[in-house]
Amino acid sequence: HRNVSDLSRQAYRSTFGGDEFFLADHCVAGRRVLPAVAYFEIARAALRDASPEAVTNGQAIELRHVAFAQPLFADDEAGLAVEVFEGDDSKFGFEVFGVDDAGGNAPLHCAGSMVLVPMPAPERLSLEALRARMPQRHEPATLYARFAAQGLQYGPAFQGIVAAVQGEGECLVELRLPASAQVGGV
Repeated sequence: HRNVSDLSRQAYRSTFGGDEFFLADHCVAGRRVLPAVAYFEIARAALRDASPEAVTNGQAIELRHVAFAQPLFADDEAGLAVEVFEGDDSKFGFEVFGVDDAGGNAPLHCAGSMVLVPMPAPERLSLEALRARMPQRHEPATLYARFAAQGLQYGPAFQGIVAAVQGEGECLVELRLPASAQVGGV
């Protein structure tokens, strides 16, 4: 991960070997693929580094108009470049590209905009009331078997479902971060 900015743009590059837990344990049709949520974290981290004064306490980053062009497959080493830039109306834009062997930008993977908004107050919910109106229970092992049948192979780092219940048009899932996904003993 390195800053490759110049006077014309704010940009960062990362290289992944393919054996990182978020790639090794996230396969689609047998191929390692970067999870979609990783693009959000890449954009957030780039904005925070590029403009730390813009990202202050009490504010949240709201993503808008996110588009995924194509997935990043990491069967071998893979590189990504992210560019962040100021847009209009206090928005920031981002684009995440692959990096070709010559070090230039390759195909677009994800793009969108970010807006800083006040951090909303957390809403208190009754988990017991939610569970009571969701009678259908799903066993985690059964869910992961269904995912695998659809071509989604989740390794240990992506098997955080502890319990799942479903009701009419809603579901509640209990997640725990697996030890293999914890970074730095968190």
